[in-house]
Amino acid sequence: MTYNPIELFSEFRTRTKIVLIVWTILNLTILGVLIFGAGASIIGSIVFFLIWELLVWGYYVYRYFHRHKHKLGEWIDAIYFAVIAATVIRSMFIELYQIPTSSMEKSLLVGDFLFVNKVSYGTRLSMTPLCFPFAHHTMPVTNTKAYSEAIKFTYYRLPGLGKIKNGDVVVFNWPEDRGRPVDKKENYIKRCVAIPGDTLEVINGVIHINGNSEDIPPMRQYSYLAKLAGAQSGQNGMGSSGTLTESFLEKYDITDVENPAPGMMLLQLNSGNMDAVKNNPNV
Repeated sequence: MTYNPIELFSEFRTRTKIVLIVWTILNLTILGVLIFGAGASIIGSIVFFLIWELLVWGYYVYRYFHRHKHKLGEWIDAIYFAVIAATVIRSMFIELYQIPTSSMEKSLLVGDFLFVNKVSYGTRLSMTPLCFPFAHHTMPVTNTKAYSEAIKFTYYRLPGLGKIKNGDVVVFNWPEDRGRPVDKKENYIKRCVAIPGDTLEVINGVIHINGNSEDIPPMRQYSYLAKLAGAQSGQNGMGSSGTLTESFLEKYDITDVENPAPGMMLLQLNSGNMDAVKNNPNV
């Protein structure tokens, strides 16, 4: 068989031809945005464009001319397509994230998964496009970098469908995560309480925006440091190590717990379970 692009194109079905034409137009659009909008290097942008063209063309060449030649052809075809489709979707449209910290407890819990719509505020183009599929910044087994900085682009965000509003829950890259490119820093999720131009004050633990106090959610949590009396295993919700028992914590839905020192517990509590802890005779 020949690998002349024109002859290969003539062998494809009409639907495949349409897909390749649309893909090339979109890829050229991204190329133009990188060069003229983001001010990225011409060589790096062209290399990025060619990589994606070869990946998509290579998929259809394999599907039409090589899939039937071996037993695992169907599996390779499915995996190849899934990797390309998932990479495009998670880079440009929607991505799955996992909650890393407890700051959103009782609304979103540590370990929860959520889908984030990237086009809401405008998709940020990848700054380090050479990376291992489905890995953020570290390989899961080898614990090595999952990306290469051989090609790096500047920060650029496409126009979005809307703007950030007060109260929106947003995902962003943690600024203090040093030593990594911006798009490879840890992903954090927080609630936006103020936007540019607002006046923000915290008075007696209550947030005031532009002079108006915000509505206090009924499950809002505060940090409490609990000093524990001598431990008696299993009695009054006390464990043998001087901590509240798992059954006590579970009964009152206390999920964010730290032990900063022996006989001390740092708890995130709301008005309901705070009373339960406060009234425990060993606290």
